[in-house]
Amino acid sequence: MGAAQLERALTSVGIATNSNSQAARQRYAALAFRTSGITAQDVNTIAGEMAMAATSGLNDPAKLNDAFTRIAKAADVLWMSPKHINPIQSVQQMSTLAHLFGVYSGAPLQHMIDRSAQMMFVQPEALSKLVTQGTAFIGSAHAAGVSEEDIFKQAMTMGQTGFLSGRGGSGIARVIEYLSGAATMTGHLSKLQHKINVRSRAAHFSRWDTAFAISRRSRKPVAAEGRRPSRSHPQELYLRSTSALGPTV
Repeated sequence: MGAAQLERALTSVGIATNSNSQAARQRYAALAFRTSGITAQDVNTIAGEMAMAATSGLNDPAKLNDAFTRIAKAADVLWMSPKHINPIQSVQQMSTLAHLFGVYSGAPLQHMIDRSAQMMFVQPEALSKLVTQGTAFIGSAHAAGVSEEDIFKQAMTMGQTGFLSGRGGSGIARVIEYLSGAATMTGHLSKLQHKINVRSRAAHFSRWDTAFAISRRSRKPVAAEGRRPSRSHPQELYLRSTSALGPTV
């Protein structure tokens, strides 16, 4: 039973990573046994966690070794915490967070994992609530230049005040879009900003078109001494609007 379960998990990892050779399976098995030795989980559970990580998108063989060990350690901590979160579920949720934050290896991934684990000890909600609400605002926050540290601080506050259980993520996303001047916040704002942008562009190009046209034209020669050369209608309008002494005569 245990051997069959291990074999199924390793097969899933091999399919997800597109490396189902015998050598690859041996590497994944060695990783599962090694990780089991530094956590409280048996090798079959660890293999199940690895299969969950690989089939959740962490399927780069070159990075799986580093990423999975870090995630499995954090999942073990959360399993032993008062919330007693299932380790395979924790791996799935942290894999989702890795995609949301765009971090898959090294120190950036470790920082994200550490902050996620810390959240479980300072607010009452489960990790799944962070994932659910995070999908609504983490992408917008990143695009607006909000740091990962500030995102987690906001998420911790949301958990402590109950907003991770409601629609707090959508609310934060709307605030970020408003502060960023996004034209998609409401339909009315979108139409208004579109009109303003169209008018501004039209006025800008109209001024430059007029100036360019004038610069391309040469003045007509003076017909008689003492008389000014005649001007075209666009020239006259331009000179009147730009003269520092007021309208010309």
